[in-house]
Amino acid sequence: MATRTQSKQTAKHMEPKTTLQANTLAGKRHATLRDLRYDFKKIESDLQSGKTIEITRRGNPIAMLQPVNNRRPNKIVWPDFAARVKEIFGDRVQKVSTAEMLAGERERF
Repeated sequence: MATRTQSKQTAKHMEPKTTLQANTLAGKRHATLRDLRYDFKKIESDLQSGKTIEITRRGNPIAMLQPVNNRRPNKIVWPDFAARVKEIFGDRVQKVSTAEMLAGERERF
Protein backbone atom coordinates (compact mmCIF):
# COMPACT_ATOMS: atom_id res chain seq x y z
CA MET A 1 0.00 0.00 0.00
CA ALA A 2 1.36 3.43 -0.99
CA THR A 3 1.82 6.10 1.59
CA ARG A 4 0.80 9.71 1.17
CA THR A 5 4.37 10.81 0.47
CA GLN A 6 4.77 8.25 -2.29
CA SER A 7 1.46 9.18 -3.92
CA LYS A 8 2.39 12.90 -3.86
CA GLN A 9 5.75 12.14 -5.44
CA THR A 10 4.08 10.03 -8.13
CA ALA A 11 1.55 12.78 -8.86
CA LYS A 12 4.33 15.36 -9.02
CA HIS A 13 6.27 13.13 -11.39
CA MET A 14 3.24 12.84 -13.69
CA GLU A 15 2.87 16.62 -14.14
CA PRO A 16 4.08 17.85 -17.53
CA LYS A 17 7.37 19.69 -17.51
CA THR A 18 7.29 23.03 -19.27
CA THR A 19 10.21 24.72 -20.95
CA LEU A 20 8.59 28.06 -21.79
CA GLN A 21 11.48 30.50 -21.66
CA ALA A 22 11.37 34.26 -21.78
CA ASN A 23 13.73 36.32 -23.91
CA THR A 24 12.82 39.79 -22.73
CA LEU A 25 15.40 41.66 -24.78
CA ALA A 26 13.94 40.75 -28.16
CA GLY A 27 10.32 40.52 -27.03
CA LYS A 28 10.34 36.87 -28.12
CA ARG A 29 9.50 33.71 -26.29
CA HIS A 30 10.58 30.18 -27.00
CA ALA A 31 8.24 27.23 -26.56
CA THR A 32 8.41 23.56 -27.43
CA LEU A 33 5.74 21.39 -29.02
CA ARG A 34 5.08 20.02 -25.54
CA ASP A 35 4.34 23.55 -24.33
CA LEU A 36 1.80 23.97 -27.12
CA ARG A 37 -0.02 20.88 -25.90
CA TYR A 38 0.09 21.44 -22.15
CA ASP A 39 0.48 25.21 -21.65
CA PHE A 40 -1.43 26.69 -24.57
CA LYS A 41 -3.27 29.16 -22.32
CA LYS A 42 0.05 30.73 -21.34
CA ILE A 43 1.19 30.88 -24.96
CA GLU A 44 -2.15 32.34 -26.03
CA SER A 45 -1.93 35.07 -23.39
CA ASP A 46 1.57 35.95 -24.61
CA LEU A 47 0.29 36.18 -28.18
CA GLN A 48 -2.56 38.43 -27.10
CA SER A 49 -0.08 40.71 -25.34
CA GLY A 50 1.82 41.09 -28.63
CA LYS A 51 4.77 38.74 -28.17
CA THR A 52 6.21 36.56 -30.93
CA ILE A 53 6.79 32.91 -29.98
CA GLU A 54 9.36 30.61 -31.57
CA ILE A 55 8.30 26.96 -31.55
CA THR A 56 11.08 24.39 -31.29
CA ARG A 57 11.31 20.62 -31.62
CA ARG A 58 14.36 19.03 -29.99
CA GLY A 59 16.02 22.42 -29.79
CA ASN A 60 15.57 23.25 -33.48
CA PRO A 61 13.19 26.08 -34.45
CA ILE A 62 10.32 24.86 -36.63
CA ALA A 63 7.79 27.72 -36.54
CA MET A 64 7.11 31.27 -35.43
CA LEU A 65 3.77 32.30 -33.95
CA GLN A 66 2.93 35.98 -34.33
CA PRO A 67 -0.08 37.87 -33.03
CA VAL A 68 -2.63 39.05 -35.56
CA ASN A 69 -2.86 42.83 -35.62
CA ASN A 70 -5.37 43.37 -38.39
CA ARG A 71 -8.68 42.23 -36.99
CA ARG A 72 -11.83 42.22 -39.10
CA PRO A 73 -14.38 44.85 -38.19
CA ASN A 74 -17.44 43.46 -36.44
CA LYS A 75 -19.88 45.29 -38.68
CA ILE A 76 -19.80 45.22 -42.46
CA VAL A 77 -20.71 48.54 -44.03
CA TRP A 78 -22.67 48.05 -47.24
CA PRO A 79 -23.03 50.82 -49.81
CA ASP A 80 -26.38 52.55 -50.05
CA PHE A 81 -27.60 51.26 -53.42
CA ALA A 82 -30.86 53.21 -53.32
CA ALA A 83 -28.98 56.49 -52.84
CA ARG A 84 -26.63 55.56 -55.68
CA VAL A 85 -29.54 54.89 -58.06
CA LYS A 86 -31.25 58.12 -57.02
CA GLU A 87 -28.00 60.03 -57.60
CA ILE A 88 -27.60 58.55 -61.09
CA PHE A 89 -31.21 58.64 -62.30
CA GLY A 90 -32.83 61.27 -60.07
CA ASP A 91 -36.63 61.09 -59.71
CA ARG A 92 -37.21 59.43 -63.06
CA VAL A 93 -39.30 56.27 -62.93
CA GLN A 94 -37.33 53.36 -64.30
CA LYS A 95 -38.77 50.71 -66.61
CA VAL A 96 -36.48 48.15 -64.99
CA SER A 97 -36.26 47.59 -61.24
CA THR A 98 -33.03 48.22 -59.33
CA ALA A 99 -32.59 44.50 -58.69
CA GLU A 100 -32.81 43.78 -62.41
CA MET A 101 -30.31 46.55 -63.14
CA LEU A 102 -27.85 45.09 -60.65
CA ALA A 103 -28.30 41.61 -62.11
CA GLY A 104 -27.62 42.99 -65.57
CA GLU A 105 -24.48 44.77 -64.34
CA ARG A 106 -23.18 41.58 -62.74
CA GLU A 107 -23.69 39.62 -65.94
CA ARG A 108 -21.36 41.99 -67.78
CA PHE A 109 -18.35 40.71 -65.88
